[in-house]
Amino acid sequence: MSVSFSNINNSTFSPISVQLAPIGKVPFSRIRITASKRIFLMDYGNQELVLQPLMKSLYILYLKHPEGISLYDLVDYETELLDIYSSISNLANLHVLRNNIKRLIDRQDNSINEKISRIRAAVRKVCPAGIADLYCIRGPRGQAKRIQVDYQFIQWS
Repeated sequence: MSVSFSNINNSTFSPISVQLAPIGKVPFSRIRITASKRIFLMDYGNQELVLQPLMKSLYILYLKHPEGISLYDLVDYETELLDIYSSISNLANLHVLRNNIKRLIDRQDNSINEKISRIRAAVRKVCPAGIADLYCIRGPRGQAKRIQVDYQFIQWS
């Protein structure tokens, strides 16, 4: 049975409903992104999605764009990605930050696929089986990729 985020309201996520979820039905979790860009899955024990700064920057970019972004169009988001990355990374050298972003968005380089794969592995560590893919960056080849989580379940603080 598939469940659409649009059919679930915020009351579904009370601690009681999470504890009493029927067997075989895994509740969805809200995502909270803190001011320091830490990512928490609030209804899965408030577990943190731990990612390296460049991967976290990419994940946050996709959370900010629920409509999705094609990997071929990432170049159009270079400035936004650099802004996110520079706010997360401990690197002080702007040249290094820019080079890391340029490599990430370069379609001749496999960096983007490596990062998406590592993000997927990190998500699967903190999300229940069968639902983790909704929290991953996914989409058909050559088309927009997105994180399937409904925007209303993303909290920016």
